[in-house]
Amino acid sequence: MVQSWLVALAALSLLTCHAQNVLRLTKSSRERTDSWTEAIAQNHEDFQSLVQSNHFFGFDDLLDVFDANRLSSLSPECSEDIMALVAARMGHSEYPEFARQVWLPMRDSAGRVGPAILKGHLNFVGHYSECVQVDVQLTGRDRPFAADYFRVDVDLLLRSNQRNDSCSPVWSFGICLPASCSSGELEGLFIAETAKHNPVCRIHRTNDAISPLDTGFYITISIMGAIFALCALSGIADFFLSEHLNCKAISKSVFWQLFMCFSLYANVGAIFGTSGAKKDSQIGPIHCIRFFSMCWVVLGHLAGTIPGVVANPLDIVALTKDLTTEFIINAFFSVDSFFFVGGLLLTFLWFKSYNRNPKQTNSPKAWVMFYVHRFLRLSPPYFMMVLFFTFIFKQFYRNSPVNITLEDQSDSCRETWWLEFTYLHNIVDNDNQCLGYSWYLATEFQMFFFSPLIIIPLALKPVIGLLVATVIFAVSSALNIFMVYHYHWPASPNMLGATDPEMTGTENYEVYMYYSPVTRCQVYIIGMLVGWLLQTKRRVRINQIVNIGMWLATIALILTLIVGLHSQMEGELIPIFWRAMYSAFSKPAWALALSWIIISCYYGYGGPITAFMSWHIWVPLGRLSYCGYLIHFPMIFIVLVQTHDEIYFSSFTDFAITRLLPIIALIYFVSIFRSACFEISFGKLEMLLLGGFRKKPEEIRQRKLSKSDAEMLDDSLVIRLSNPSDSALLHRTWTEDFETLYLIGSSIFHNLFGGRNGRLCKSFFPWIAKYEEAGRDYVETNDFRVLCLRLVQTVAIFLDEMSEKRKVEIFLYKLGQRHVDYLPKDMKPEYFDVLRVRNSASIQRMKNSTKEINIEEAVHDGFNDRMQSLTRRGELTTDECSRAIQLWHDTVVYIFDRVREGFFDGLNNFDRFPGVEKWALVQYPVPSPHFHPTLPENHF
Repeated sequence: MVQSWLVALAALSLLTCHAQNVLRLTKSSRERTDSWTEAIAQNHEDFQSLVQSNHFFGFDDLLDVFDANRLSSLSPECSEDIMALVAARMGHSEYPEFARQVWLPMRDSAGRVGPAILKGHLNFVGHYSECVQVDVQLTGRDRPFAADYFRVDVDLLLRSNQRNDSCSPVWSFGICLPASCSSGELEGLFIAETAKHNPVCRIHRTNDAISPLDTGFYITISIMGAIFALCALSGIADFFLSEHLNCKAISKSVFWQLFMCFSLYANVGAIFGTSGAKKDSQIGPIHCIRFFSMCWVVLGHLAGTIPGVVANPLDIVALTKDLTTEFIINAFFSVDSFFFVGGLLLTFLWFKSYNRNPKQTNSPKAWVMFYVHRFLRLSPPYFMMVLFFTFIFKQFYRNSPVNITLEDQSDSCRETWWLEFTYLHNIVDNDNQCLGYSWYLATEFQMFFFSPLIIIPLALKPVIGLLVATVIFAVSSALNIFMVYHYHWPASPNMLGATDPEMTGTENYEVYMYYSPVTRCQVYIIGMLVGWLLQTKRRVRINQIVNIGMWLATIALILTLIVGLHSQMEGELIPIFWRAMYSAFSKPAWALALSWIIISCYYGYGGPITAFMSWHIWVPLGRLSYCGYLIHFPMIFIVLVQTHDEIYFSSFTDFAITRLLPIIALIYFVSIFRSACFEISFGKLEMLLLGGFRKKPEEIRQRKLSKSDAEMLDDSLVIRLSNPSDSALLHRTWTEDFETLYLIGSSIFHNLFGGRNGRLCKSFFPWIAKYEEAGRDYVETNDFRVLCLRLVQTVAIFLDEMSEKRKVEIFLYKLGQRHVDYLPKDMKPEYFDVLRVRNSASIQRMKNSTKEINIEEAVHDGFNDRMQSLTRRGELTTDECSRAIQLWHDTVVYIFDRVREGFFDGLNNFDRFPGVEKWALVQYPVPSPHFHPTLPENHF
């Protein structure tokens, strides 16, 4: 039996370590179990005799041991209520309804020894709700008799509380006592030395550990409430007013754009929008990895929490003998997945920007913004979580028996909440972290801070960058191995099972090994190198046999890492050499497994795995992983404290259905609104206010000039199309005849490709050069036909929706952003205008002038033949012909301007319309620029 208690101690130690010291409740349970285990080991026979005799402590025993001489020290109300209980205990009560309405419910609700003592049952909760419902107006009294829930700790072996070796460990009983008494009064009454044998050690009252609402609470609730209200108001305005205000000056004002940053409607739409994630340049499996890693984190932390609240924790310990339990115990790898993804996205996005504009991306100003953006990106939702946890969170414990345990814990947040804002709390005063699980953010931020040590060499001379990464990796691995040998530490944070008897320094394990960026950087470095590879090698050919072999090796490696230490669970001490090797290289091995998954899927060799991991359903779930991580611990506790009575662990299936899955669903539901209000809103705000600092001054000036020209044409076109006769003229001169539409599109591109800048125009479409090198006429190819079709199809969409300017503008803008993935990345604004300005002199004039651009005849000629044909047939007058040509000319130029604007915003990672992709590129299926279907020759 003693061995069982020792196993329980080890289990709870593991689970508490897994929770990263935030589970103060579980930590308290571990400490109590520690002393409990030792007491049972030393007094095994006494404990066995106690269990067999079934002589434990209860509600009646408590009333028998109090010191009557101390009644005078109580408040009059408390003294009166205690004496009423004592009288009822003796069978005498001066109040006729006291026995039935007060005494019986209080006695019935008291905790008493029940089953599962040998399974770790320490705390006999009783029935909380029955106790607090006692509030009776007694006949002959001027005030009601009210009861409240208290926890009474009693020495485990029922030894007198006056002995030096008593009161550690204890049984805990939920006892219903008068609400008129404080914990201090009752302790003075029931714990005092008396002639009777008194094993009572401590008395705690519900809500004693819950601080009253203070200034910090009201300030925090006001800030959060104001932001949520702002998001709601902005969302309502966005939904009802944006369409009407889009053509008005207010929609262009800074105030309106700032206000729209907080639109709950748009921000929630941005979370669930998936069209942008389908681009060829996206890493499909990222969101899937994020989501399942987040679920794994919740599983691990919930499993570390649940033993502190169930009545039979040793039944959970028994499951550790099962091999499949390793998937819970080794949930530590979920954090490594996040580190890997962080490093991967860092270099993938940085080198994407660097390949477009090396000088700008590697400039001093860009590096300043590199850090500023990161800080502003992470901090708003994180800082709000710190304030919430410090000043509001404990109020959710109010009126729950669980909050009694909080008395044993110091409130670190009240003292160190500010330290979280420095991202140094994993190093500085880490024993008193406020959000213990936020060590991850500090560690990741510190690795991000030093990432340029690898990024810059990789960009300038890859060989040096790889060498620097290798050196840092080697130093990290060597320090890991040294610490395992020096302290005889285990192979992983899992302390369950066989442990080295020479192990020392366990109090430093977390700060030196688990939290430290020095030992954690291995995975981050591998992720960075993979991100660099994906941007460097656009295409990779992998032999099919090699691909299958690598997938099998990856699966085997993942399973080995997860279950490889199971022999330790069975009591086998792993030699220190293998412990050191596993500690130093298990995380890099995990990163290598993830690397193959990413590489294979990215380059198109993942097959059904790619299809599953790139499924659009994972996109919003992956986006919510950051806010989900921030709130998952508080949500776990908020759910668990809602149970006021004893709960028993039955099976993992029951645990998953009744706890795990509902908590995950609740976390993600709440994350939607926290992300929309605190993450996306402030991200948009940062882009609006500081986005310009990431561009070169001449690019900002060029964009402003071209946008001004576009707005002039925009306003002119809107005014004309608001005229019913002009709108009707466009519809009259349009046609659904496929051959005619093709001739219009081909005429436009013939003019573009045949002009003085035709060679430059052709360079935008690399397939033309391939056909010309092969001696083929590109005009006769399907690629050219599809190109013409795209143009006229876009014009047709404009014609259908021109009454709703905002929809058309969004559609064309998003279409321009899609061009980022296949047009040359070194394009400048003036190059793009070749598509609507035929001679180089006009381009130069445009560069040197802010006047309206000289539109040449490329578009004019495309529609001229069509309009002249209609005039010859008598369908148009001469004036209508001229008017129609001008309208179509301005319409196509307007389309080019909107696409152009979206393209250059996309180059600078700016999006005027986040969250509306689902309308812009799904409702209207424009052919993909990467998809060239084979069409029958007679189709045109």
